[in-house]
Amino acid sequence: MNPSFAPVELLLLKWTLLLALGWLTHGLLREKHSRWRLILWRSVLCFGLVLPLTALVSFPVLRVPIFSATAAVPETPEILPAAAVGNSTPTVIPNLNSSAKPVAASASANSAKVSPLPSATKPIRWESLLLSLWIFGAAFAGLRLARLQWQLARIRRDSRAVESAMQNQARELQAGLGMKRAVSVRVSGAVTSPFACGLWRPTIMLPENLVATLPSGEISALLAHEIAHFHRHDLFWCVGWRWMQAAFWFHPLIWKIPAAHNLACEQEADRMAASQLADRVGYPQLLARLALRVLALPEVETKLVLSGSSQIAQRIAHLKKENSGAWRWYHSLAGFALVAILFLVVTGCEFSRRNTSAEFPSSAEFKKVLIVVQDADGQPIAGATIKPYGFRVQGVRRVDAYGWNPKPFGPPLEVTTDSEGRAWLKYPVVAFPEE
Repeated sequence: MNPSFAPVELLLLKWTLLLALGWLTHGLLREKHSRWRLILWRSVLCFGLVLPLTALVSFPVLRVPIFSATAAVPETPEILPAAAVGNSTPTVIPNLNSSAKPVAASASANSAKVSPLPSATKPIRWESLLLSLWIFGAAFAGLRLARLQWQLARIRRDSRAVESAMQNQARELQAGLGMKRAVSVRVSGAVTSPFACGLWRPTIMLPENLVATLPSGEISALLAHEIAHFHRHDLFWCVGWRWMQAAFWFHPLIWKIPAAHNLACEQEADRMAASQLADRVGYPQLLARLALRVLALPEVETKLVLSGSSQIAQRIAHLKKENSGAWRWYHSLAGFALVAILFLVVTGCEFSRRNTSAEFPSSAEFKKVLIVVQDADGQPIAGATIKPYGFRVQGVRRVDAYGWNPKPFGPPLEVTTDSEGRAWLKYPVVAFPEE
């Protein structure tokens, strides 16, 4: 994990990249078979939930620098050493023109310390403010979905079961689609559009006046469409995206995903329902007639349920296309491979904050360290030349070293010890600004 970003910032950046790649892929697959988009958005939902766990695994694939400019920081003023330095052997730098590799020995040094100036005003805790704002928005959206769920439960409780003939018709359609789970069909006068609801108890809600006026053939096609939603577990994924939208209400890339996923669900259910009809060509006309009967939708039906009459125009246009073709097993394999590649690209991106102003020596922050050069008897050595050539890494990899990069810091400056064997060596505080 790159120390330039907090874990929450890294997670948000990768989540944004995942959504952006998802929308790009959606645009390429918009006119293709609806299952491409179902695999895409459902995989994005799963990967979005798994993304926080990827912080435990390293995916070094691509470095993505994020540039930011900061004000130049002046060099720390030189101050006198506070105490004498004990006996030790200094770091000896040979002639740079020599082919021999310089050997570093131990050295003792006191870094110049500068007391920070007191702040005139107390800084604003933006992190706490943003966290509070996010919690308030997520709680509001969550309570709104809970209220809609309560309204839906009340509508279902006040509804009544359909006649046994229609329920038997639904069972026959279930057998034709290969669905073994029982689905209840109920009628309510409080709704104006048919829809599927119930994660644990699958239920098809039908408007009372619509059932009284629709012919038996159209009711059969309508039931086949709603049963197809349960067969493909569309309601589960629809609810999942609604709650994801509530949690990430602040992110603009997630606002339209539930609608895009819902359209793909409706188009796939249309395809499966049309396959159960003897007259497949007549299914688009059925959708058009249904749209004319439905004048308005209650709010609850557009949030936590799958409405059978939404986005009618786009569904009819999709049914009339002949280029979708049959879906094969290798199409599913290609779809999952595609989204797996997207996920690996996102997890493999290593974001780093890079300061553009640090590329110039004048904007880098420098400090000075006191170097004392003594011989084996502890006597100071005057006139010794010291020149830095690299940086030692602290921690478990402290044996490694990096060479001095003249691009951000300029060439290293040589210093010469005085009569007491002392010299102040200037060094940059941030050794690697690109990281």
